[in-house]
This record gives sequence, structure tokens and C-alpha cells, in this order.
Amino acid sequence: MLLREGVCYSHMEKGSPFHKLRHNKRFSRVYKLNSSHQYITWYPSRKRGGGVPRIAVKDIKRVKRGVNPSRSQVSSSALLANHSFTIFTHATTIELVSSSVEVADTWLVGLRWLVYRASSHEHTVRGMWLSEEFHLLATAVNPLYRGVSGTTDPAVPNGTLPSHAPPPNKVVDLDSCIRRIKELSYYCSQFSLATLSARDARAISETEFIQMYEFYSNMDPVLTFIFLYNNNGDDYLTAHELGAFVQHEFRYLTQGVDDTYLRTVIEHYEPIPILRAENCMGIDGLITFLLSPDLSLFNPFHTKVSHNMSHPLSHYLINSSHNTFLTGDQLYSASSTDMYTKLLLDGVRHVELDVWDGDDGEPEVYHGYTSTSRLKVKAVLLAIAETAFAASIYPVIVDMENHCCLSQQMKIAHYLRDVFKDALIIVNPVDRNGTVTKIPLNRLCFKVLVKCKKLSADVTRDNFGEVSDENSADELPNHCKTGQGSENVRPSPDVIPSSEQLEEAFVNANQETLPSYDQRRKQHILLGRKPTVALSKYLSSLVSLKSRTLTADHLSQAEPAERGAVYQVNELDAIILVREQYFNVSNFCQQNLVKVVPSPARFNSANPEPIQFWNAGVQMVALNQQTSRDKCNRYNRALFRANGNCGYFLKPLYQAPFETEVLQLDLMFYFVSRIQAFMQSSTPALPSHRWTLQVEIKGHLSDVNTRYIDCMNLPLTPETFTVAYPHMAFFCLTLYEELSKSRKFSCDYVIPVTSIAAGVKTVPLQGPSACVVVMEILARTRSEKPSKKRGGSASGGARSFLAKKTTFHKQSSANAADRAGGGSMKLRRQNSSTPNLSDPQHHSFQPSMSLRLPEPRMQLLSNTSDDCLKSRKHFPGGGGSSSRLKANRSSMHELTMSSIANLFHASTANPSSNHRPVATSSRDIAAAAAAA
Repeated sequence: MLLREGVCYSHMEKGSPFHKLRHNKRFSRVYKLNSSHQYITWYPSRKRGGGVPRIAVKDIKRVKRGVNPSRSQVSSSALLANHSFTIFTHATTIELVSSSVEVADTWLVGLRWLVYRASSHEHTVRGMWLSEEFHLLATAVNPLYRGVSGTTDPAVPNGTLPSHAPPPNKVVDLDSCIRRIKELSYYCSQFSLATLSARDARAISETEFIQMYEFYSNMDPVLTFIFLYNNNGDDYLTAHELGAFVQHEFRYLTQGVDDTYLRTVIEHYEPIPILRAENCMGIDGLITFLLSPDLSLFNPFHTKVSHNMSHPLSHYLINSSHNTFLTGDQLYSASSTDMYTKLLLDGVRHVELDVWDGDDGEPEVYHGYTSTSRLKVKAVLLAIAETAFAASIYPVIVDMENHCCLSQQMKIAHYLRDVFKDALIIVNPVDRNGTVTKIPLNRLCFKVLVKCKKLSADVTRDNFGEVSDENSADELPNHCKTGQGSENVRPSPDVIPSSEQLEEAFVNANQETLPSYDQRRKQHILLGRKPTVALSKYLSSLVSLKSRTLTADHLSQAEPAERGAVYQVNELDAIILVREQYFNVSNFCQQNLVKVVPSPARFNSANPEPIQFWNAGVQMVALNQQTSRDKCNRYNRALFRANGNCGYFLKPLYQAPFETEVLQLDLMFYFVSRIQAFMQSSTPALPSHRWTLQVEIKGHLSDVNTRYIDCMNLPLTPETFTVAYPHMAFFCLTLYEELSKSRKFSCDYVIPVTSIAAGVKTVPLQGPSACVVVMEILARTRSEKPSKKRGGSASGGARSFLAKKTTFHKQSSANAADRAGGGSMKLRRQNSSTPNLSDPQHHSFQPSMSLRLPEPRMQLLSNTSDDCLKSRKHFPGGGGSSSRLKANRSSMHELTMSSIANLFHASTANPSSNHRPVATSSRDIAAAAAAA
């Protein structure tokens, strides 16, 4: 466990027994640090006169790990290297050996902190580099310091310095110093000084510049790493010491750590030229290295597609957007094609188009009955085609809500054909087996799927047919519709045109003789008929995913489900269905696609929490992704980032029968950087603000856990979280600024639990006021016991958690078939090399999970009970109808662990994931669906 400065001082004040080596002899002594931290004393002593022997901290030059090699006859060299250190003063040398590695490390780090605090840093390698940078800055901003003529300084005649004059005391304005510090330090530019600008025109001297740089760029845990791994008491690490640090703190990188790798790291991250030339790394380079993606909390193996992509669409969660064209709220914001470009580049695979009749005969995209601006359909389709597969090769779903007349539907169909060309999947409506929902996902790469209303196979008209005009799940209520949409509704005719008249009008493409969408709907309602709308056969033939509305009858199988349909449901109805019919929803989503849209009452583009729907197996949770800082969008980005941000996430294994082990996370927080202001005094001081770090686990109801940590008083014991369902759990860190009467959001970080790489991590929190959290995380299953084996090496080694790898054991084809037929799959331990995630046989159903399960270096102080699945009140499930659904909208019941556990044994078997031939025509699609 990483040692804090204050913890070291506390142990040193209590005193520790050592063996003092002198003349190849051992003397037992107890050494203590006095309360003022100015002297080191020891007893017993043979000093005459009765005085207490002591060493002044200011007299200590350096502290070195190990003792003189000639002491090997006193003890073994391995023991001396791990248990001993040497104190060098101006007058003497003291060699001490401890019986405990932890005690030796505590004193070694504590003494080096004392020396660091008591000494001046101007003559260190870092201090000399900063001094040189300050002189370069001074000569750049003030020509006077270069002796260049032409200066306007009235104190210097003729603009030059006399030859007999002493060099001026160089000063630089505060704003220039801040800009230069940001250029020199990545950490300052991104976090500690990211939003700071000069508030006055004070001049900064060289000493103040060095103090200012160290104040804003230092991270105490990183200095502790240097103190712990450096053997000679320097403020930098050699390549060998850096290799020991990486191998022990980031065990999953050991296979690639060699001299070439270390040299590349130093060349890339170390800013000081002298250290780069000597193949060493100082604190600035080490901080930048720790903030790099290679050592982040996020598992580097999950930055690429690692899931099995040979399953059908219904087996994946899909990154979906709602009203993609909007840039703000749902009523008055502007529409833009740039939103399609931005979201597709972010990995979104489902985009929406709300198409309406245009006044000039060109169909338009806008949010109906609102004052949002309008876009041309062709421009939107071109924007989608341009970036559809720039970030992901997997299929894009174009969801169209059609409100157009027949003539403009024909134009939309022509645009779809012309823009997407061969990428468009076409399904023959006459073929009842023609569906893309059963084709393996990897056979649909670079394809576009159109979701819209679709004609049935028994339509007899040549050019168009009629489809049910069910209300859209996100249609605005009448009292919320603004004037812009309603003003464009044409007067209703006295009679409804006959089918022959509609056909003739369609053939003539005469829009003026056709009723608009609103006219036809109002006429049917006035006549007591079920609303229908005319749909072009040409447009219907391009639809590969049919739009339907989900009801409780579908879940209870009172109404059979249609193949190739996407069942859409409003957020409020979905909440009731999930809580009252969880098993039915989950079983239905095993074979059918379901989409949840936000409630139309969310005018400000807020979002429902998607985790509750993902847990039930709902594939598409459409989110208003224009609100990027929305917490629901942060969960969405974190989830799909865990599979290379390709837009598809294989459903967790708990959607099928399987067994798993409860995961336990032990968190130790060492440091939280905060936005700090440079005070008016010459020495910077900490601000008076208070900051609170919220640590949260989001997932199943049994796993939800939230705790608050005072950043000014970090706990000395680990925070322990138990996660029963880690495959759909999120680990969230949020920093808040405590105001007088409220709490202000500053920044946050969200990561799936299964994507955590354990060890000591620097976690960058992003937001209005970015910061860095240095923490140590241990992840282990409940069946594992903390190991008491110490880490370390002869050169000092890491005293931290030893990372292990846990992967899903490679299964044979027979085991894969057994799991598909209802078998089980367990987490198995592997201490071998990192698995090949690109191997298609590695995951027959489960997404890749390379979770690091390290062994702790010392026994954790807090443990939780093994019984994490406590009994809860059972929740009614099954049954219900549409009327009951509406009547019970306000009733909310808690989903219990026992209900979810029963789902493991009640779920249906999953189809086989064998590869099938590519299907692009209706015949091939029908054959592939029949094979499924």
C-alpha cells in the first residue's frame, strides 16, 4: 500500500526497533522522530554525560536504500537490500537494518520526505532546469535582459546596459509565467492550472517561479514512488528503477517491459533534456507517464473490439440516439446535420429522422408540432453516409418516423437508394422469413438498416398500401404543440378520397390533391375509424426493420411477435413493464428488438437512466445525446467504450443461465488535486474551498452504493464495495465543491467495473474543473483470500498490490454448445500470459473481460460479510395488460435479488453463434433466418 507522508511521520514518532551496524557488529536501538520533526533520536545509548543522542534533519544529506556490501557477512544481501537503509550526514554514516520490510519502507520514505522539505531545490536537476527556463522566458519577454538596443526603458540610457553595471534582477509578469508553466507541464496544462489566469500584473522572480511550478505540478504520491524506488536518494528514477516500478505496480505490462520500451517511455514523456540524455525520468515525466492511456484505470485491452460479434442483433445493446438532429431542447432548439456527423464519429449506431412534408415539395426533418428549425432529408442522408462507418464498421440503423404524403415518400425512397447504394439492406416484403434480425452482426458490416413502418405481404394495390398510424411513443401531447407545426396543416376536405382517387393522385404525383398526414388522421378519428396512413410500396421495400409499438400483450404472448420488428415503448411504460414483468421483458428481448424512448415531457432533453433497461435486456435506449454532460450519457459512453466504442455491446452473461462470483473492490485514496489559485503572497497557499469526492457503484439495485469522502481528510483505511453483478455495474467518481448552501459539480469519471485495471492509478476527472485522483484499487472475487505474501525485489521493489489476471477460460466447442443449450459458465483463474482477445474462440458468448485481480500486499483493515445477497421483499411479476399498465403507472416496486436470480434459471436458451454466409438479397436473408 502506498505510503503517505503524514502516515510515515506518525509511525516514526512512535519509534521503531532497528539493528545498527558498526564494525561488522549489531547494536539494538529504537529510533524516534521528535514531535517537531527536526531531530532523530535513539536509545539506549553509550553516550557519556547522560545526553540524548540525536541527528538534526537539516544535517541529513541523503538516505540510500541498503547498506555497505561489506556487511554481507552480517546478513544476506537480499535481506539487507529489502530491510535496510543508510543515512548520510555531514559528519557520519548510520546503517540500520529492520526485521520488517514495511518498517524499513516507512522510515526510508519518511526520511526522504523530511530531507525534501528541509532542503532547497534550486540546485537539483529539476531546479537547474527550471532556472534555465526562467532565464529563457525573461529574455524572451524583456529585450533589456538580452542587452538589445532599442528598449524604451527610461532607466537605461540608449537602450543598452553599461558594461560596468551588474546584471539586473530578472522578473517576469505573472501571466507569462502561468503560460510557460502550462507549456512545461502536461499536468498543469490539463488540470491544476487549466482554468487559471493572472489576476494582477505582479512581477515574479526566479525563486518564486520555481516555487510556483513545484506547487502546481507536484503530486505527493508520485514523489513517494520516486522515494520508494530510487536507491540512491535522488529525485529521479534510472531506467532500471523505472522498470522495477512498472513491473510491480502495473503487472499486466510486464511482458512488454524491456530496455527498448523504457527508452521509448523516457524519450516520449520526460521534459528535462539532461535526464533524457542520461536515460532517467524525473517527477514531471513520471506524472505525465502515469496520466497516459497505457497506465489508465481503463483496461487497455478494451480499447479495441473484444466481444464476440457473430451473434444476432437481439443479443447486443446498441448505442442509440433520440431526435438526433436537435442541438438543444425539444421545442425551440436548432436542427443541424453536424449532430449526425458528431454522434456517428462518437460511435452511435442508431440515428433518428422525423420526416415531414416540405412546403417546396422536398421532405424535411424536424420535430413535429414544435418551433425547431428544419433540415432537408437529402442533406441529412448525405451527412449520415459521409461518416457512417468512420468510427465503426458495424451496421447503422436509420430510424425514420414517416409523416409525409405519397409523392414525398417516393422522393425519400429515391434519396435512400441514391445515397446509400449497395450499403442499403433490402428485404422482400412478400417473403415472410425475410429478416435481418437473425443474421450474425459481423455479416452486416458496412450496411445500413432502415427502420420505419412497413406494408404487410398481402397488400393488393400496385403502388401503395395503408398501415396503422399508432401514436409515436415520443409524440408530444396536444397541449405542448407549438404554433409552427400546426400552422402548416391544410384545411380538411369534406370527404375522404377513395382508394382509386389516391392511386390516381399518386401516379400523377399531384401533391395538392392528396390529404396531408394531419388531415388523414383527423378524418379517421372523426369517423370513428382506426387511424391509418398511406405508405408507398417503394419506400416500404427499403425498410428492413419494421416499427411496432410494444404492449403488455406482446410480453404475455397474447399477441404473437413479428419477426424483423423493432418494438418501441415510452420511457414511463417501460419502467412499469420492467418492474412488474421483468422476466417477461427479459425473455422477450432475447429474440426481439426493443427500443425505449424518453418521455415527451422531457422538453429540456433530459434522459431516463438507461441502466435499469439494459439490465432487463432492452437493446436500444434512445438518449438525447446533445446533452453531453448528462449523467445518463456518461453511463452510455462508458458502456460502449468497453467494446472499442464500436456501438455494440454483447449482453452480459447473466441474460442467460450461468454462475458467477461476487466481486469485491477495495479502494484506497491517496491524493485529490483541486483547482488552486496563485495568491497575492510570494508563496502560494491552498484555497479555503472544501471538496467532496462521491464514490458510487451503479448497477442492479442490490449493488447500488454511494459514499462521500472529504478530500481535505482522506480516510486511512480502504473503502470496500461489494458488486454482485459486475457485468452491468459502473464505478463512478464525482468531485463536488461544497458551497455555503449547495454543492456544485466539478468533474467526474465513469468506467464499467469489468473494465477496471487494478493497481495504483492516476484517474483524470473531466468536467468544468478537471482534477486528478490518485488511488489504489484491489479487485478480487469473494472466493479469493488476501495473500500475506510480500512483494518486492532485491533493488527495493514495489510495496503495492500484485496484479493478477482473471479471464474467462478458453472453452472448447463442446462446452460452447453446452452453454448455448442452457449450461453454465464460471469465472476461472489464470495466472498465465494475457489472453488473445482477437481469438474468435476465446469468447463464445461473453464479452471480453480482462479484469485484474491483484493480491494485496498487506491485510486490509476492513472486511465485509460474505453474505451480500440479503433477503428483500419479493416483487410481483408476470401478467398484466395494456389497461392495467396505464392504471398502475404510478406504482413502483423494488426489483429484488431473488427475482433476478430466478431469471438465471428461467431464461431461454440462446441461439448458436456459428458463422453463416453473407446475406444481402432477400433470398439470402430468408435462408440465413431459416438457418437460425
